[in-house]
Amino acid sequence: PAANDRQVTVAVTQNLCPRSSFDSVWRRVVKSRPKMSKRLAERLAVDEPLLHQRTVELAKLPPEEKGGDSSSSSSSSSS
Repeated sequence: PAANDRQVTVAVTQNLCPRSSFDSVWRRVVKSRPKMSKRLAERLAVDEPLLHQRTVELAKLPPEEKGGDSSSSSSSSSS
């Protein structure tokens, strides 16, 4: 009885990165998914040359100069 009660679950996801957040999202992707970021950079070179150029610029910067999510790491209060 209970073994026959099976349900099908479907997950649908969509990842979105607005241009205004590109730098911080790109840095996280490069760090967490290096192979995927290389493939994505290749696609950007074809489909979005300006964003691809930004990936090249970000790769040349030292980590502390890449801008972006500094608020998430400095959200402590001194009270």
